[in-house]
Amino acid sequence: MKLAATLLVLSVLPAGQLLANGESVLPASYDSRQVIPNMPPVSDLGGDGCSAAQTPIDVMEISQAKKGQVPIALSRAYIQACDTTDFPDGPGGGGTFALIFGVANGFARAADFNDQTPASQCDSTKIVAKAASAAYLVQSSPGARAPDDVIKNAVIQYGAVGTAVYIDPLLNYTGGVFADCDGTTPAVDHGVTIVGWDDGGGYWVVRNSWGSIWGEQGYFRIKYGCSGIGADAFYMDAGPSIVN
Repeated sequence: MKLAATLLVLSVLPAGQLLANGESVLPASYDSRQVIPNMPPVSDLGGDGCSAAQTPIDVMEISQAKKGQVPIALSRAYIQACDTTDFPDGPGGGGTFALIFGVANGFARAADFNDQTPASQCDSTKIVAKAASAAYLVQSSPGARAPDDVIKNAVIQYGAVGTAVYIDPLLNYTGGVFADCDGTTPAVDHGVTIVGWDDGGGYWVVRNSWGSIWGEQGYFRIKYGCSGIGADAFYMDAGPSIVN
């Protein structure tokens, strides 16, 4: 039985909900990898996966770790196979619909549902994790960028923020701070996960989903505002693990 995504409307993070760290100002630099001891490993889409389906999973797994839970390796294939929503990028291919599906229905364990598992096995008994809450950080139009301070606050509170980026200029990235920006607003086309920042260097610390051999052990640094980073930004707050 396939599961349909409930088209719930995700609320926007309230504008006044700043400074989740309890301090009067946000720190000049932050890196969730240095704060979360059991940070999940970088995911690897290989040649078959969809970053729009993987990014909510990465954000969810990091939120689990941030809350002290043992992160569960969740299934991107479950979203791609079981989300029947009809949208341009195909099942599981649109970031908004993949996020809505994951929040509405929950997440399956990767070990229980892989790329070879038939869609006929889509059922709620495989769900092992659900989000307690989730929200876009700004909600105006597709591709809208969230304010930097709102992103930073959510990273401190939840461990990570999912976002979209224009990935083509980063295909051959090997390290350093990516700053090849021409001042235009490109069409974002790839999901990634912000886990930190450095105001001194003016960049975000971002986790990709192309394995640990890519970039800086699976991560990259990118100048604020570059390549559409911060577009369609969202957080997820993991609920308790579900034992089936």
